[in-house]
Amino acid sequence: DALIHIDRQGFLGLGAGVVNKVNNPNGLASSTNNPALSGTKAALNGSGDPIFNADTTNAWSIQPLNDVANISLNLQAGTFEHNNIVDGSSPDASLLALGPATSYGLNVNSAELVAIKGGGNMIMVPRGVGLGRANIWDYASPFANGIQYSIMTTAPILLDRKADFPGTVDYEDGLSFNITSQLSMFNALTPKLYNLEVDKYATFQASAWSNRVGVIGVDGANSKYPATKNIIARITNAALMSGSVQTAAIDGTVECTMSDNDGLPNEFGALSSFQT
Repeated sequence: DALIHIDRQGFLGLGAGVVNKVNNPNGLASSTNNPALSGTKAALNGSGDPIFNADTTNAWSIQPLNDVANISLNLQAGTFEHNNIVDGSSPDASLLALGPATSYGLNVNSAELVAIKGGGNMIMVPRGVGLGRANIWDYASPFANGIQYSIMTTAPILLDRKADFPGTVDYEDGLSFNITSQLSMFNALTPKLYNLEVDKYATFQASAWSNRVGVIGVDGANSKYPATKNIIARITNAALMSGSVQTAAIDGTVECTMSDNDGLPNEFGALSSFQT
């Protein structure tokens, strides 16, 4: 079967390119000033975005491509694996970049035939933003210039989202998604908010040393970002409630239970358990 595999320090651009690719994606940028803090909260710029400090020398330089007519993914059988669940400061980090095009398409067969193993980093780079430095942390809301980070979805999460993309129709044993814009393509390729999922799925990666779970949610009042902003939660070595790590690794997906830090209905804290 066909295999797309993006491994450590790998880059795949769909309508986007990388100009330099040395060091880690974030270069030498440090979590100590990403985001910049005002007291215990993220400092915000005039647009209300958290302020991040990219490494302007060593971080990967990414830009949108010009004159791309169509970006289509037709996944009929095989594996699409982009599941290194770490931020851009890690030597294990990789990146899938989605740039501008005139049209987009996304057809995905059943999860039995197509394994999408996600959790790896994604960035959306809109038309006109120019050359920019990667700075991948835990922030997943769009910036004022349209750039947005997230993580790649998995097949069970994606195939559970027919209602989120009106006009989506059956495709073989899966779905042909109605993708109308760069943003809707990005939204399809990334998980929806955990609290909005009917089946509480998360992305999963297993290695010889640890397991990692990745999920998207709304930040809470006790955290560093404004309470309405989205974050990427990456959890290492969560407790297994039932099933097996081996099964989860094959599917790239787990069901999970998140704890609540402050009682807000749209907020979560640490992962407490997962099952396959």
